[in-house]
Amino acid sequence: MRRRWIATNVDLETLSKHIEEFLIGQGFETRKDMLANGYSVRASPKNVADVRDNITVRLLGVPSDFEVELLSGGRTRSPILFGYITTILGGGNLVLRGLKSQEALRKLEKAFWMNLEETITHLVNTAQGLM
Repeated sequence: MRRRWIATNVDLETLSKHIEEFLIGQGFETRKDMLANGYSVRASPKNVADVRDNITVRLLGVPSDFEVELLSGGRTRSPILFGYITTILGGGNLVLRGLKSQEALRKLEKAFWMNLEETITHLVNTAQGLM
């Protein structure tokens, strides 16, 4: 999922730190990389119940026109598909784990966007220099 903000003048470095802190607070290990046009925060589940996928958050643009994209890996879908194929042989457990992971990711995504909206509201007009 991707969202865009215009005319907010948000300090993107500070916002990327808030994104990283949110993910750490949710039990992920993170790695932040600076890109030519923004930041990328990669998160791997460490102490997260039911989440199996890695997550990547990309923050791209300039303070007055930027977008945030939340991506999750495909590790959740594979067990579900394999589980359905092997249900006769006891693969139902794989399906259940995959479905739990998908639900946990949906909850995390909802909390992420709510937290991000609140953070951006607090960071409006924090960027220095050109708008």
